[in-house]
Amino acid sequence: AKPFGMFALNSMRIEKAYRTWKGDLSTDYTLLEGGMERFVKFDKPQDFPGKAALASEKQQGRKKAFAVLSMDTAAPADAPYMSMIWKDGEIVGETTSGSYGHRTQKSIALGMIRPDLLAAGTKVDVEIYGEMITATVHGEDPIWDADNARIRA
Repeated sequence: AKPFGMFALNSMRIEKAYRTWKGDLSTDYTLLEGGMERFVKFDKPQDFPGKAALASEKQQGRKKAFAVLSMDTAAPADAPYMSMIWKDGEIVGETTSGSYGHRTQKSIALGMIRPDLLAAGTKVDVEIYGEMITATVHGEDPIWDADNARIRA
């Protein structure tokens, strides 16, 4: 085993859009908002806590959606927890974590945005320490190795 740094580990996590508990995933967001629907078995015959609420949310649509963002230009810093995400002068979400992706050479943020803005290529602004930085939405997909070819190699 080789030593590694926590900042390096976080950089790789962000590039792969891996979520962390109490940041990207928390009780502030539902499983559907966090993009974790694949772990919910809605057709399970047994009842489970929250099943009715999740089924209702699935039918009505989620209020927020997990998103991967990359900054288009240099920022004063990586997006900290709870940086506001803006679109056309309106707050449309918040970042949940941010770091520089050394393999992608981009400052990347994970966050929650309005679901109608989730399409890849959508432009938003991330407010980082008072400065508005234009960012590109990548949907829920990782920026690095989206099809997991490197992990399976």
